[in-house]
Amino acid sequence: MPIIISFDVQDDDNNQRNRVQELFEKLGWQNLGGSSYRYPKQDLI
Repeated sequence: MPIIISFDVQDDDNNQRNRVQELFEKLGWQNLGGSSYRYPKQDLI
């Protein structure tokens, strides 16, 4: 069963948002758009 997480960074600090996104991607999470991530990645057919 997949896990989906969405987050919202309160500050206007793009560096902080980018660090969170990079962390999810390094751990193998799939970006669903914006600040939503899914694990495990879904293979596209």
